[in-house]
Amino acid sequence: MTTLGDLSRFYHVLRAYVGRRVAMADDADEIVQTVMMRLHLNQDRLHDANVTAWLLRVARNAVIDHYRSRAGRPPTTELSDDLAQPVADDDDGERQRMAQCLHPLLQALPPHYAQAVEMADFQGLPHARMAEELGIGLSAVKSRVQRGRALLRAELTRCCSIEIDHLRRAVAMTAKEKDGCSRC
Repeated sequence: MTTLGDLSRFYHVLRAYVGRRVAMADDADEIVQTVMMRLHLNQDRLHDANVTAWLLRVARNAVIDHYRSRAGRPPTTELSDDLAQPVADDDDGERQRMAQCLHPLLQALPPHYAQAVEMADFQGLPHARMAEELGIGLSAVKSRVQRGRALLRAELTRCCSIEIDHLRRAVAMTAKEKDGCSRC
């Protein structure tokens, strides 16, 4: 049987184990707290020889439960204060202008790649729905979207310079030729 004072010796092992499996520090701390509470509640049933194995098994299951509970939610990220800046009002206008420039370039792509990029990036359809509508497999849809984006990027960088923000989003586009791009 372990004593309450001995429980603290497991904290660092447990925190390291969970921290390697969960990206967010707050989530890892919450999981560790849950596992430590289970350890405390079950300490009279455990023998010293198997406490670490039991603890890691409970931690593994808690991590799995954590990811299962988040399966339907969009991923979250922690932003530092300097990154959490409001979006400027003129960003929407600039994005619309960039999208209008992309359409002629998109039409220059092979039709199956153009259609995949159009459906995924302009219409916002999920890949699974695209696969149903196109009558092809999910992996084929993903390949078409990826290859189409690469071809579109190559066409775009041939005639324009793109400015990327800290979140890797295009925020500005300027033609490399001073009289503009002939395609867009």
